Amino acid sequence: MNPYVIPGLKEVYIPARYFILPSNVTKDQLMNVVCEIFEVEKNQVISKTRKRTFVEARKAFSYFASKKLGYTLSYIGKDILKKRDHSTVIHAIKSCEDLYETDPVFRNKIDRVALKISEIKK
Repeated sequence: MNPYVIPGLKEVYIPARYFILPSNVTKDQLMNVVCEIFEVEKNQVISKTRKRTFVEARKAFSYFASKKLGYTLSYIGKDILKKRDHSTVIHAIKSCEDLYETDPVFRNKIDRVALKISEIKK
């Protein structure tokens, strides 16, 4: 969870979709944070395997790279995730958004990624 303490108020919870990520975050920093939170290696995220833990990390990376860092879908698919089509990245992003709404464990991980990335300083 990502509690924030506001003077005079209780701790509040801010969902990941409301985080504004710093513009100085690179794709490598994003990948490192996603790998740390999801407890996977970078080569496992990039691989073609369909194990759930790797797929969820891949979806999270695709979501943040597109929605928060502004990379194009084709760049994410071809250059970062290696030999994936832009439509695969679109599906990953939609799946990430659906999982965020329905799976509390996944939501917690996404919120932790967003919080950790928002704390990155250049």
